[in-house]
Amino acid sequence: MLKHSSKIFVAIVSALIGYADIVYAGNPNKCEAVPSISPLTGISGAHLSDADLKGKVVVMQFFASWCVGCEKTMSDVSMLLQGRKDLVFVPVSVDEDVKSARSFFAGKSATLKSLEAKAFVDMSTKFASQMDINAIPSIVVSDKNGKIIERSSGHPDAAQLDAFKRAVDKAGAVAEKTH
Repeated sequence: MLKHSSKIFVAIVSALIGYADIVYAGNPNKCEAVPSISPLTGISGAHLSDADLKGKVVVMQFFASWCVGCEKTMSDVSMLLQGRKDLVFVPVSVDEDVKSARSFFAGKSATLKSLEAKAFVDMSTKFASQMDINAIPSIVVSDKNGKIIERSSGHPDAAQLDAFKRAVDKAGAVAEKTH
C-alpha cells in the first residue's frame, strides 16, 4: 500500500511541477556571481562578451517560447528599466533552438520586438544551470562587479518588480535625465 501511495504522490507532484513551468532544480541563492556568458548564442546573430557587461548593472530574464506569462514579465521588466544608463537587459531563452526562441517575439508589441536583437539562446541550458535557474521566467540582477544582488523565480508581482527597481537603483544604474 505504501509503495502505491508514494507512486501516486510522485505523479501528483510531477504534474504540479510541470504545470508551474518549473524546468530546473537548484538552490536559487547558490550562484553568487554571474558566470561567463560565452555559451550563449544571439537570436539575431548579435554577440555579447563578458567585457560588454563589465562595469554595468545587468538584468537577465530567462524565458521560453512555451512560457505563457513570459511576454508580460519581459514587457514589465523592460519598461521598468527604460532610460537607465550603465544597465544591460539580457533576455535569455532556454529553448532548444534559435527558431523556437525567435518565435517568442513573432507578432509581439514593438517594445518586445525590439528586444529580439538583444536576446540570446542557451540551447544546452548550461548557463541557466550555472545560474541556478529553477523556474521560467526567472530574473537575475547583478551589480557592476558581476555579483548577483536580486533574483526572482516565476512571474513577478508588483512588490518583486519594485524590489528589482530598488536593486538596480542601489547598484548604480540611475535614470538618465531628460531635458
